[in-house]
Amino acid sequence: MPLASEDDESIADLIRRECGHEIAEKFLKAFAGVRCNIPSDPSRLTKHSRLVKLLGSETAWEVAKATGYVSETIPLGDAKGSRVKKRRAEALTRQGLSVRDIALELDLHERTIFRWRSEWAKAPKKQATPIGLPAHPLQKKA
Repeated sequence: MPLASEDDESIADLIRRECGHEIAEKFLKAFAGVRCNIPSDPSRLTKHSRLVKLLGSETAWEVAKATGYVSETIPLGDAKGSRVKKRRAEALTRQGLSVRDIALELDLHERTIFRWRSEWAKAPKKQATPIGLPAHPLQKKA
């Protein structure tokens, strides 16, 4: 399962959804920033597998079933909660906080906030749909 964009569900999100928050956090602490190999067939997990040593055989089996084949580097951003911080930074920006205040609040570098602000400025604006109206004239109201 490639991690093509921020909108795609990451391996960490998948593990969190299928196996729980605690298991996902353990997984991230062990694998964030390094290559992770999980076989598509959980029976191929051995007692020497890093995943089995970390989580135990039953939990490692659950993770392997949930993720399917994985052979990729797990992004560090997942471990640090960068998606959540990015959404929070965007909200704080809309509230008028300075780059410095946002960086201090979220424990980020000011350059990160400047980079995100630049991305937001370049992104096409999403047009809000009033509540209760269809998003497109041909769509039926739910």
